[in-house]
Amino acid sequence: MAEYDWEAAAENNRSDKMRPGKQKLMVKKIRFQDRDGIRYESKSQHPQILLIYHNEHDEECTDMMTLSDKAAWTLARLLSAMDTDANAQLKKLGVTPADFAAREVAEQWLLPQNQGAAFMADVVYPEGKEYPDIIPFKAVDAADDGPPM
Repeated sequence: MAEYDWEAAAENNRSDKMRPGKQKLMVKKIRFQDRDGIRYESKSQHPQILLIYHNEHDEECTDMMTLSDKAAWTLARLLSAMDTDANAQLKKLGVTPADFAAREVAEQWLLPQNQGAAFMADVVYPEGKEYPDIIPFKAVDAADDGPPM
């Protein structure tokens, strides 16, 4: 029986790297601050959140979302891939991108145990980058999404 290396596991706080390609993802966690308790913020001082996605193989990857009106297209695209009506609902409720810096709002709309849902995405590793680009898209046919996670 092989020994488990507890010291190496403690130093490696990462899960398996997510494989590239089109696949079903879900938001597993949302982080609002770094390990030192400092809230995430862009260079232009807009709030940010770190989304941790997982797939059916329990591989993980992350995506930093800037919550400004200019950069919110990434969040809008993610919400649209989760639910075709989410963006209209948010507009009707008067929710702005910056409102997602509040834990209650982000968790309500992005986590699966609330309103968030699985979505299809293309996971792409640009040359020279360690972290992937996550490109959410609407599934053409729900039957093509594969089994639920």
